[in-house]
Amino acid sequence: MPNSYAEFHKCALQVNPYDYIKYRGTEHQFSEEDYNHEVYANCIRAGIKVVGLANHGDVESSKSLREYLKAKGLVVFPGFEISTSERIHIVCLFDESTTETQLERYLGSFDLTDTNDGISPSKLSFNQIAMKIEEFNGFWYAAHITQDNG
Repeated sequence: MPNSYAEFHKCALQVNPYDYIKYRGTEHQFSEEDYNHEVYANCIRAGIKVVGLANHGDVESSKSLREYLKAKGLVVFPGFEISTSERIHIVCLFDESTTETQLERYLGSFDLTDTNDGISPSKLSFNQIAMKIEEFNGFWYAAHITQDNG
């Protein structure tokens, strides 16, 4: 007889890809492959089975980590972090089957079209972005809510 009760999984819903470190003004001490492995190893040590993967206004840089974690059996919700017109940072995550191309189109719908600029705010408000994310069947939450821009 199959289980008829809820299962709970430990999640990390704001995991950042290798190049996210540039927003902190530092550089890595190891390769992207080593970074991806360390993220996975830390997830395993912490009992994390579900990951939300997000970078500032960018999807492409998350691709190798997404593929690596999926190949290792973790559930990966892809997405991105963006800043609203009020400069509130929100993480936007989507179904694990959402393609990079679709995510890029979502970013464009928020008037975020400069692929070299992942940090400028959208011209859309918090409420407008939240409604669009819900229309796209995604979910969102305020990033680093203990800070002024969260």
